[in-house]
Amino acid sequence: AQRDADGKAGARKARRAAERELIEAEGEVERLESEVATLTAALEEPELYTRPEGVNEAKHLGAQLDARRKELDAALERWTAATEHAESLGVATDTT
Repeated sequence: AQRDADGKAGARKARRAAERELIEAEGEVERLESEVATLTAALEEPELYTRPEGVNEAKHLGAQLDARRKELDAALERWTAATEHAESLGVATDTT
């Protein structure tokens, strides 16, 4: 009986950890998607390219955008893995 209780407690703990991991992964994806959108919008502003330092600023923003896109790709992979892990433990994955 004690082993069953310990097993159930361990399973609950694993599910809570998986749910936490999933929520954190989703938050990271949302944050990075927002940053990518902000940087993209900044680069699409025509005024950027008419200012004296605009070209240098555009290069800097472009480098930031490339870095955030790479981070987003990695975050999406973590989110996918967290979703699969959570589903394998029976955690509801619709946290939005």
